[in-house]
Amino acid sequence: MENKTESRVVYQGIIEVPLAQSFQRRACRTLLRALRQDSRAAIIFTELSENEGPSITNCIEWLSRAVEADREHFGLVGASNIRVVEHYGPESYRHSQMEHTFDLVSFLNEGNVKWTRIALSGGAQCAQSLLDDIFGVAFHPSSWARGSLRA
Repeated sequence: MENKTESRVVYQGIIEVPLAQSFQRRACRTLLRALRQDSRAAIIFTELSENEGPSITNCIEWLSRAVEADREHFGLVGASNIRVVEHYGPESYRHSQMEHTFDLVSFLNEGNVKWTRIALSGGAQCAQSLLDDIFGVAFHPSSWARGSLRA
């Protein structure tokens, strides 16, 4: 029988990343959750209604580079298989009841990014289910409020 290590939330917090573009005067502000299981990990960026800078969609490359540059702070040292996920939900827009959307982000080459929607299948909300779907098994967060993710 395989001895599988449990997934865990290794970082959860708000980060701000200033952009290198001179026309952007504000930093991109996002909620970041980093999930980890052995060598695989996921960094999930959630758009926040109080983000006064560009959307996470428009600055996903800068956000990802900032996390990559400080792996130790975000609990990602030793992770060799890291996936990036973009998340929008009710907390993304003031007075919104929008459904949660999760997209796997692929960086094809400099300046070319591909988003692939992750289908939700309902069920328990936990770090293990998130990692399972991000890495190809099953995805089932029934709700995704700030601070509600359990390891």
